[in-house]
Amino acid sequence: MKLTGSKMEEDFREELIKSHQHHFASKPCSKIKEVLEQNGHPTSRAYILHWTPDQDGDFITVLINGEYVVTTEIDHNDFSVTSSVDRYELKDYLKGLSRMNQVRLLVAKDLSNNSNEKEKGPRLDT
Repeated sequence: MKLTGSKMEEDFREELIKSHQHHFASKPCSKIKEVLEQNGHPTSRAYILHWTPDQDGDFITVLINGEYVVTTEIDHNDFSVTSSVDRYELKDYLKGLSRMNQVRLLVAKDLSNNSNEKEKGPRLDT
């Protein structure tokens, strides 16, 4: 699968950039940035793929450096609780992923790799 410049890709790109700026590029440290860095994951090229709110916490899936995906849960009630972070290789994460989520991942990977050439952009053949 390759990037084609579709409206869906543009929408994902805008959403991913805004989210990245808010959580990883802003001066005050966000909880997700803190959790990832405490667990040894760099955040300068991290992009949030999914954020699912729950009653007790948020489940978050993040692409790190365009290389692998991590998932974690941020507790709403006790920020002192150290969140566990699970790592998945892209080939494993892709299994069963919907087409829409594959496109979101591909756009995030493109942003992470700082590639602006859509026809030579990253592929999901991993």
